[in-house]
Amino acid sequence: MIPAGSASQTISITINGDTTVEPSETFKVVLSGASGANISDNEGVGTIVNDDFTDDSLGIGSVLIRAVHVQELRTAVNEARVARGLAAFSFSDSTLIAQATAIKAAHLTEMRTALAQAYTAAGRTVPVYADPGLAAGLFVKAAHITELRNAVLALESS
Repeated sequence: MIPAGSASQTISITINGDTTVEPSETFKVVLSGASGANISDNEGVGTIVNDDFTDDSLGIGSVLIRAVHVQELRTAVNEARVARGLAAFSFSDSTLIAQATAIKAAHLTEMRTALAQAYTAAGRTVPVYADPGLAAGLFVKAAHITELRNAVLALESS
């Protein structure tokens, strides 16, 4: 219930977390039954951002970086871009095939670029990475994927 004289009200929604990797989900709260007031927009829209990834905790040297790790990050980066009014980034080598595609430094560089644009659109400081100049031929490490995941989640939580 929105108190008399208030123009807005925060509504708490309980989110039951899980560990299922899935896309972000959007929900609506319908506002109705105004007494002595007009409702100019009868919908409140929220998004439950996916924060689950395959092999959620990539330990150093414990997990090989796979196509699924890159594909999930690309999806998360593009969701962050679209939420900030940017077009989805067009990644080169767009179809990564499990067990057939070698994960390259270029894949991470593109994701960093796409995510930096989303940070800029949000008016946030672009993340600085521990290994900022991923050179061609450099091995992609769990730490690179983890940094990108953390940067996506940090942007979504703002």
